Amino acid sequence: MTEGGPEEEAQRLRRAALRLAMASGGELREHARRVARLALAVADGLPLSDQARLDIELAALLHDVGKAALPMRVLAKPFTRDDLWAALGLPNLPANHLPSR
Repeated sequence: MTEGGPEEEAQRLRRAALRLAMASGGELREHARRVARLALAVADGLPLSDQARLDIELAALLHDVGKAALPMRVLAKPFTRDDLWAALGLPNLPANHLPSR
């Protein structure tokens, strides 16, 4: 456990989430910041605890962090399912062979 109170821990988590979002680079970083600002604006209108508000902020900052591992050609829209699957190293299966949910 880190030293300090709940506010210090919240700040540490925010900084760690922001570092992860920033590592993803330019547009993804700015997108994460915009989403976090919008999510907090919505959260401010709801009767939420400080912890719930922090959870919302962290989720907003991290919601696309996995995209940092994808090549820019895949992230540039439009892209096909085949492009995404190839980037992820998945087999290209016909739609009728996809697992059902």
